[in-house]
Amino acid sequence: MSKENSRNSASASSDSEEPQNSIETRSVSESSGCENMELRTEVFAVGQGNDELRTEVFEEEQRIEAVSFEYDILSAETVEVSSEARKSVKSGAVSGSQESASRKRIVSEIPTLELCEDEAVSEEDRSFPENEDELNGVAGNGKTFSRVPPQEIPGYEFDRYLGSGAYGEVWIALQVSTARRVAVKFYTHKNQNIEFLTQEVEKLSLLFSDQNVVQLLEVGWSARVPYYIMEYLENGSLADVLSQRKFTLSEAQVYFETLLLAMCRAHQKGIIHCDLKPGNILLDQNQNLRLADFGQSRLGKDMAPALGTLFYMPPEQAQLKAHADVRWDIYALGAIFYTMLMGRPPHYAPAFVDRIQEQKTLSGRLRAYRTLLLARPIPVDHRQLRGMSPRMAQILEKCLEPDPENRFQTMEELLADWKLCQKRSAKYPLFILGIILPVLLILVSGLFAVSEFRHAFRNGERFIMESTLRSTKFAADAVAKNVESEIYRRRSMLEELAGNWQFSNQIMEMERDVQCREYVFQLGRDDLDEAQRLQIQTEFSNNFYRLRVQEIFENSISENFKFTLGDDLMFCDRHGITCARSPFSGLVGKNFLPYFHRAAADSGEIFLAETILSDVFLHPVTNQWSVAILTPVFSPEEEPMFLGVLFMSVGIGNFVMLENDKNQFAVLVDQRPGESKGLILEHPLYDQLAKEEKMLPASFREKRFRVTSERMPNTPVKARNYFDPLSESEYADEELAQRWLAACADVDLGTAGKWTVITQTSYQNSVGAIFEGLQRHFCRVAQKAIVVFLIIIGGVWFYLFRVAVTNQEK
Repeated sequence: MSKENSRNSASASSDSEEPQNSIETRSVSESSGCENMELRTEVFAVGQGNDELRTEVFEEEQRIEAVSFEYDILSAETVEVSSEARKSVKSGAVSGSQESASRKRIVSEIPTLELCEDEAVSEEDRSFPENEDELNGVAGNGKTFSRVPPQEIPGYEFDRYLGSGAYGEVWIALQVSTARRVAVKFYTHKNQNIEFLTQEVEKLSLLFSDQNVVQLLEVGWSARVPYYIMEYLENGSLADVLSQRKFTLSEAQVYFETLLLAMCRAHQKGIIHCDLKPGNILLDQNQNLRLADFGQSRLGKDMAPALGTLFYMPPEQAQLKAHADVRWDIYALGAIFYTMLMGRPPHYAPAFVDRIQEQKTLSGRLRAYRTLLLARPIPVDHRQLRGMSPRMAQILEKCLEPDPENRFQTMEELLADWKLCQKRSAKYPLFILGIILPVLLILVSGLFAVSEFRHAFRNGERFIMESTLRSTKFAADAVAKNVESEIYRRRSMLEELAGNWQFSNQIMEMERDVQCREYVFQLGRDDLDEAQRLQIQTEFSNNFYRLRVQEIFENSISENFKFTLGDDLMFCDRHGITCARSPFSGLVGKNFLPYFHRAAADSGEIFLAETILSDVFLHPVTNQWSVAILTPVFSPEEEPMFLGVLFMSVGIGNFVMLENDKNQFAVLVDQRPGESKGLILEHPLYDQLAKEEKMLPASFREKRFRVTSERMPNTPVKARNYFDPLSESEYADEELAQRWLAACADVDLGTAGKWTVITQTSYQNSVGAIFEGLQRHFCRVAQKAIVVFLIIIGGVWFYLFRVAVTNQEK
């Protein structure tokens, strides 16, 4: 009620009483209410002189209110509507006096459903005087008050009492120095919350001198009874006008744009109104709109909830823990625009009001309201209005989107669309005028020529682009098959070596040798110093049985198999000790057990049941991404025994066999689940860094340099507009940052998952350059054609002029 009273004081609508069945808030326990009262009293006592204590008390108050922030319904009754009136509203068969009465009923019924955060007050404080005589305190021939003002204010003479609410009283006074009427609001209740006064005054002060906001004139912080003084507007509110008639489209547009500009200025100051509705929009003496009632408003940094008015607040606002959002005001602004056009709020119907009021608690009513708005489609009946353009209707419908993500995100965005809509409407007559100009032939010919060129350009571009994409896709498929073939070739070689019975038997003989077992045991110890370990590795490398394993190991490798830089083939026994390696190196005898999974490291033995592909890792020698193929080796017996693992590490760059250039190259991306998903495994930029002897940056593992599912060119739109993630790197040149035509193909890794090959082709060099040349040629032809047209038209005009002159002479 305090919000309505202050609003009524500003609009001088003294005879428009608020129904008694408003929904208000109160504390869940008396103890919380008392504690709040004490804190608010302490804040008032401190005043403006001690900001630090005010902040401390306000934080404590917020803590208490967070505990007791539970709403209740003081009255579940609503204004009763006759069945005849409801029937006429639902059927749309109201006209004349019935339509006016129905409109008044709708406008007057909506405020009864207002959701506010005022504290509960007594019935005496919440009620207005019954008649105007009592309201003005008229008695006899003199002018007296039925009640005394809370205190006198120097420079002001009180005229009459207007009403009271949850926080105090509203009086109409006369400013002696200027002889103008003002509205004075006193915070009189003992359990008053000065913080609400502080917040409202703070927001009004930010909007000082705004031509579309009711202005704050004075604040009495240190007075015995705190108060503030505002402008007094006598022409009522927008709700009063709407109760009389609907607006024309042009009137609604002017008012909507005025409110939109005012809200843009408010949002720029960081103020969210949170309770926009016709009743909170007043009219001054010039019939200009003025925003009022910022009691529910929030600053951008304020996360406190704020409830608005039914059918004017969006569904996400109808929650007790919702945070203030600028998109609330956008929805409310659209609802006001709709109400001005249609004479009723969006989604309003008496049946819906009854359904909401049937709920016993505020949370139930809010839930019913949200369900109603989310279940119903966006209203479109305004599209039938004469003069309503599709663009304007789209703007209104976007404001009324129930999903805030689909709504306008800021008032500035809404204003930009609105101005664009108005600008297009204003240019329409000029377009009509332009088509009747004398140069119509040139314009039409030019339009046809441009249209045909654009059509030919688009068709040609699409044809060449599709052709380029097909060749790019073919290249991607070829690279993917080549990668699969390389992996299969290495895997087959490992499995063939693992199945060599001579190799298996020699491993078993080596394990039976006592000296070899001792070497393996010693090499697996962690307490050896480097000299001891090197000595044992040397002795183990020269052991007869190990040399036999090395010999068979090397002889079993196919002659057609060629090792490249980054390739490494070795055999590790079940204890993780390297027993053979090709090409042979000092790594023989090295303990690789820690490189296997944790379970193997804990047990001291490794085990592998089938051939697998490891996770990618950065090779310490080549500084390139590598992967390992692991194949188990078993004894050639009826009950085979696990002997160890054949291990081949391969540089991933060796898989991608495509001659890369600046116009087309292939990229390999890891698509397996895990930490490396989306990681670019092979890229020409890696080769460039290797040539410059630079390390692969660790930042390349970040998400911004990965090919995520959103970037993967697996749709036509993404394929035609692909941008390389590594183009954002400091190591990339300008050519890498251009637009690419891309195609992708999967590399099947079996149960291990998949990799993806992306082939990139330069759009500029394959498509853009061709059509830039065509465009230049067309421009030259068009210029020549225009000159010819002008010469012809000039010649015709000259001929007609000569004919006219000749006829005149004759």
